[in-house]
Amino acid sequence: MARFPTELLCPKTGSMGTHPFEGYFIRVPLEPFQFFGDTVSTSVRLDRVSLPTSDLAKLSGQTQTFPLNPEDGYIDGSIYVGNGHHPLDVQQITFGKADKKSINAVIDCAIDFEFEGLEDFEKTAWKFEVILGWTDEPQNA
Repeated sequence: MARFPTELLCPKTGSMGTHPFEGYFIRVPLEPFQFFGDTVSTSVRLDRVSLPTSDLAKLSGQTQTFPLNPEDGYIDGSIYVGNGHHPLDVQQITFGKADKKSINAVIDCAIDFEFEGLEDFEKTAWKFEVILGWTDEPQNA
């Protein structure tokens, strides 16, 4: 099996806010990329993110560690590629510089491509940096 080419996954500015059921959500759109002749437009979706506060200034400089699915407290994460939703296991989020409406974050995760249809790719580690803007807009669950 091969490692998925994570260099294809280029995050745009994302968003975060209060999840309608539990904790917070994070959404990170990715730049469109070519994959086996198709243009893929997708995003990272993280739900049930447990954080100690919604105050971005207080999150700045903090590192939050998360258990992996199915342990209690895991982040429900996924990315849609190759006609399938692939679980995205987040181990850690490190929050950096913040202002009133946005915060820098480094998300350390692994994508399980074997779960739904991309068996040629092994579970692939991915660490990416993103700016997250706070939103009060409701999100679908």
